[in-house]
Amino acid sequence: MKTILLLAATTVMALAAHAQNVGVGTQVPVYTLTVKDSLGATGKGIAQVSPDGQTAVGTFVSNGNAYIQTHTNTDLKFATNDDPYQMILQKGTGNVGIGSVVPTQKLEVAGGVKIGTTTTGTGGTLRYKAADSSAEVYAGSGWKSVINDFGIVGQDNNGGPSYFTSMTRNAFVNLPNLTYTIPKSGYYLVLLSAVGTGIQEKNNIYNFTDNRSDYEGEIRLSVNNSAPVWYLIKKFFYTHYDASDATQDVTWAYHSDDSDKSLIRYFDAGTVIQVNAYIQQMVGANAPAQQLPWSVSAQVKYILLR
Repeated sequence: MKTILLLAATTVMALAAHAQNVGVGTQVPVYTLTVKDSLGATGKGIAQVSPDGQTAVGTFVSNGNAYIQTHTNTDLKFATNDDPYQMILQKGTGNVGIGSVVPTQKLEVAGGVKIGTTTTGTGGTLRYKAADSSAEVYAGSGWKSVINDFGIVGQDNNGGPSYFTSMTRNAFVNLPNLTYTIPKSGYYLVLLSAVGTGIQEKNNIYNFTDNRSDYEGEIRLSVNNSAPVWYLIKKFFYTHYDASDATQDVTWAYHSDDSDKSLIRYFDAGTVIQVNAYIQQMVGANAPAQQLPWSVSAQVKYILLR
């Protein structure tokens, strides 16, 4: 009986209240609950063990090191509000998944990731550059954009080229909604696509002097509206006499320059690129007044090269 009382008293002292702090493995607890590995071997402090004894999670402390970890070969999962888990540290690989059940890389995020800005970096550092709303990576000795700037003008609701029509001939026509302002300086790949048709108005199939016909239609790109300095030209239709009826000037075959036109050129930020159309028309001496419009579908893409 005395032995039991002595053991109980010793246990109480081992958990001694020291200024209301409780110590386990220490007689001088400095925190509300202080746990110390008195053997100095495992470093394990508090552990919670599953009912089957196969899974344990807790802390590990050694001189100069502190861990929250599993004490068994299992993933470490993090959650709030008793959810199954929202973040995982995968056993073996050390991969971290946020919203991902089985991360396959060191960090896998099922959702968006927001990064901030910085002025210093080492290889592989990512940052957001507010000045031009771009993401950059520090590569070698400087910052480089990780995304090419891409711009497109002349797009309808379905993503196809915009459709335009006009009665104007033998003069430049600025196509609406096709003006583009270069966002940042650099070399750009410019892709121009356009297809269209002109018209023929005939009063006399044997005498052109009574007729009129659109001969050629072009799309031209100018910088800062600096006509006649053109940087890219594409024929969207042109005509020629059909050989069998050339003597009658009657049958015309319409052709389109089918392939997209492209160029690579350096542009300064703020450069304004305007798209113009030019329709050449041949008019007979006795041709009546113009009746019908020409038409074209056009689109221009700008890709900043790295």
